[in-house]
Amino acid sequence: MSSWRLAASRHHKGGLRQGRVALMLEAPADLQQQLLGAAKGGMQAGSAPHTSVLQDPHLTHLCCPPLFLFPHDAQHAASHANALRGAERALCAFPCAPPPSLLCCPLPHCACTDAVLKRVRMSVRRDRTAPEYALLNVATKWPLGWPKGGYPAVQGPYYCSAGAGVSIARDVCEVHYRLCLYAGLEISGINGEVLPSQWEYQVGPCTGIDMGDQLWMSRYIMHRVCEMFNVECTFDPKPVPGDWNGSGGHVNFSTKATRTAPGGWDVIQEHCKKLEKRHAIHIAVYGEGNERRLTGKHETSSMNDFAWGVANRGCSIRVSRMTPVDKCGYYEDRRPASNLDPYVVTKMLVESTLLM
Repeated sequence: MSSWRLAASRHHKGGLRQGRVALMLEAPADLQQQLLGAAKGGMQAGSAPHTSVLQDPHLTHLCCPPLFLFPHDAQHAASHANALRGAERALCAFPCAPPPSLLCCPLPHCACTDAVLKRVRMSVRRDRTAPEYALLNVATKWPLGWPKGGYPAVQGPYYCSAGAGVSIARDVCEVHYRLCLYAGLEISGINGEVLPSQWEYQVGPCTGIDMGDQLWMSRYIMHRVCEMFNVECTFDPKPVPGDWNGSGGHVNFSTKATRTAPGGWDVIQEHCKKLEKRHAIHIAVYGEGNERRLTGKHETSSMNDFAWGVANRGCSIRVSRMTPVDKCGYYEDRRPASNLDPYVVTKMLVESTLLM
């Protein structure tokens, strides 16, 4: 058992189902080939997630029925089928089938990102990602609560709202939040967003490569929750064309240096200068379809320009209001789309600010 690093196992009662959730982040070396076989067996292009059973004495202490988690979707299957080969990391969970068994999934870009992060371990980074998402009717592909083939009242009353007609499908958001807590993820908040039927949750603060691992698992939990409610979740950067907000995946970023007064404020300004020089490189990997969102409207900065400012939602980089006052703190990269690859974004921020 000592060779496995497991997140907290928790019980939950009522609601969806009773069970125990266990999240395993690293596997011992002697099971690498078994894990690779299980991952490849379940990653056939165009197929649904596949359950692979591995018998292992380390798992016999777990009682049934655990909640089945498998953090991957079929569309990424082909490109990442070999991602586990030669690596030491995989997200795994225990499906509900006795005897205790193991399901795993390779993590994209994990080895490359991990190598970069190890070079800046002493910087004590802390990241938090806040992905926005929209909930759609499965049949019509139109946002929940919207008139069929039409539009609701203009944006304004929906952000952080309460009440029927303005806070739509809160139960989906809150069930996801609770299941992430039960799974041991560092989920730190939820809120309704500007677009009707759009929500946001925050993962972190996390250190090292955990940001990517936890966001990857939280997305899978979201899709499973939506499956139970028979709704569709989309992380598309612009779920509804026109005069409506898009969905971002804003990243809060800090290091030990930025959090230390009084020099932290100067370090943040230096980081912003470095990020400006590599703006185009970041934009290229900050999410597919992000050009539809980064137009300079709807609380975004144009993808063709770089700007940073204090408490300014229309900038590429937003610095918190109290950071210049406290002379230390964090900043928010508002450019990533909701469908960001968290490993790539983390790697880019570290390279641009700490290794250049």
